Amino acid sequence: MKFSVLITSFFLISCSQLSLRVERNLASDHSKSCFSLAQELISYTFPAQRTRLRNLHNHSFTIHSAFKENQIASLEGFSELDQTLTKLNVQEMEGVNRGDGVPYATHPIKLSTLAREILGTDSDEAKRTFHYTMVHDILEEGRGVNHEGISFLEKKLKDHKHISDAAYILVEPDLSSLPLPTEVKESMIEVVGYYRQITFFAHQRKDRALLNASIVDKLFNLFDRYDAVQSGKVVEEEFILRMKWRLAKQGYLLSKMEEFAHPDLTRYARSFHDNLTREIGSTSEEIQELIVEFDRLDQLYGEEIQQIILRNSEDFSML
Repeated sequence: MKFSVLITSFFLISCSQLSLRVERNLASDHSKSCFSLAQELISYTFPAQRTRLRNLHNHSFTIHSAFKENQIASLEGFSELDQTLTKLNVQEMEGVNRGDGVPYATHPIKLSTLAREILGTDSDEAKRTFHYTMVHDILEEGRGVNHEGISFLEKKLKDHKHISDAAYILVEPDLSSLPLPTEVKESMIEVVGYYRQITFFAHQRKDRALLNASIVDKLFNLFDRYDAVQSGKVVEEEFILRMKWRLAKQGYLLSKMEEFAHPDLTRYARSFHDNLTREIGSTSEEIQELIVEFDRLDQLYGEEIQQIILRNSEDFSML
């Protein structure tokens, strides 16, 4: 009896807190009942998120196999454009695997599926988020982030230039011309460049689907590495330390994007970030100390990075 009372009280308090957060979020597109918020609370626990993301991982192999075998008609809910992009994703990354050995094309598929589960299929923003997640790796892991690769995509998607543009925008910018001291890690400066590139184009084009796609991508990148090591598929030295830096990367990008991206996606990503932080035995304060390092690099090199992004964009006719 006491246990039931405690559980009921917990949900009522949590529901009240969630309701307040939604009311304060002016970007929210809809209000939620206390019951639906309580359901959301349960679905945002780490075990529930882990199960959901693992299921999406497995489901992506079904979609991947269907498109490899050209059994397109068997996939319900896919528009003609959805099918074109999925097939293009599979074809362009044929033979390319991720670090855990799985076909790379399954990664965009599960990102797109999660985006669709959270945002639905009705709004233009939801459709764009699905499309952008599907093509976000198609240049980097396919023909390359170059004029040949971009021209190929533009021809394939001649009536949908915003999608071929997104494939370029969602790749870390080339900052090789930026003179850096040896102590500055290139991987860290790329994160700063990535944030600046995504937010610049999202605001310039008034297209927050670019932010949505980025947030979903970084969520799955974080989960995939964690799950691959936990399941024994990958062995990684200093795993906890590396996970802390990955959490800092995702946390930094979330801090820059979540105010403007879709609130349902950002809530899910923020919840996962906090859950995984606790799961590896870390604290938000410890991760924040690492996030500060990205902010410091932005203060030192932000203006130079922005100029490089603009020059690269002009070179590829994205402006």
